[in-house]
Amino acid sequence: SDGYASPKLKDAEIDAEEYPQLYHQLVSYMRIMYQECRLVHADLSEYNILYHEKKLWIIDVSQSVEHDHPMSLEFLRMDIKNVNDYFEKLGVEVLNERQLFKFITTLPQPGGEWPETVANLSQQVADLPREEMTDQM
Repeated sequence: SDGYASPKLKDAEIDAEEYPQLYHQLVSYMRIMYQECRLVHADLSEYNILYHEKKLWIIDVSQSVEHDHPMSLEFLRMDIKNVNDYFEKLGVEVLNERQLFKFITTLPQPGGEWPETVANLSQQVADLPREEMTDQM
């Protein structure tokens, strides 16, 4: 907006309390990419996400694969791992990889808003005892 490039997520100056909301935003975008665009990024990480005005912008989408590509689900698993690893390092209570994979790939429920659904899933994870959470992975 002022002629300067927006920073990559890894370089952005962000208040710690913003990270959980950004995580929810990003996994919602991942779901939209899969469900509506029929794409898997295939290289999603803090290096391919820009931060601008409290929103995340996914870049380098040109190497994305269609959801029916033979490796798409493996690429999605790697995207999920990269996103979770990054946000977990920042202290965000992330969904386990299986839950997040299911959230992204399962058809939407009528009337459900995705960010609220992510928040609900996150709350369920936060309520689990630590040992049960690791058992589910």
